[in-house]
Amino acid sequence: MQQYLKIVGNGRRTAHDLTNEEAEGACTLIMEGQASLAQVAAFMAALRIKEESTTELTAFTRVVRRYSQHLSFTRPHGIDICVPYDGRSKTSILLVASAIIAAASGAYVGFHGRIGRTTPPKFGLGVGDVLAALSIPVDLSLEAAGEMLNHAQFTFVSSAHFAPRLEQFNQVRLDYGMRSFLNTVEKLLNPFGMPTAMVG
Repeated sequence: MQQYLKIVGNGRRTAHDLTNEEAEGACTLIMEGQASLAQVAAFMAALRIKEESTTELTAFTRVVRRYSQHLSFTRPHGIDICVPYDGRSKTSILLVASAIIAAASGAYVGFHGRIGRTTPPKFGLGVGDVLAALSIPVDLSLEAAGEMLNHAQFTFVSSAHFAPRLEQFNQVRLDYGMRSFLNTVEKLLNPFGMPTAMVG
């Protein structure tokens, strides 16, 4: 892992982007647990300072998807949505109402994300919290959420139920307290295998 840290974290003048192969190698070490939590935190910080490239984020997402569970959605008009939290501005979350309207119009809406104020840096409320307050199931396995999607035409699945490898970094993300590349990657995982995605 140190070889990748030297590339992205060697100072503003000499740090540079990872190639596709390097980004895949670094993320594979992280997902396999071969990088220490200290190295993961350092990698998060170095990328934050350097700013992630499109190539890096694409490679990271491809790797994390390999370590996540996925369904294969085959019906038309399916959309995957991982939305930001209300965050510091505490804006209203209208996507639940929008999903119900879209479902009534023939769309299939699959939400995924986290429950509760657990994701830095905003620690806000998300779609899952709104659904839970409405007594709509949010603690479903990916398979059960997929069944709900087929019947109700909208559903929610927590990252913990389809990307358990990602969950092992919860504490280091909380300790870090800022946005990291994992925030972006998590939004792009598309657990339901939808043909279309909307990312906040």
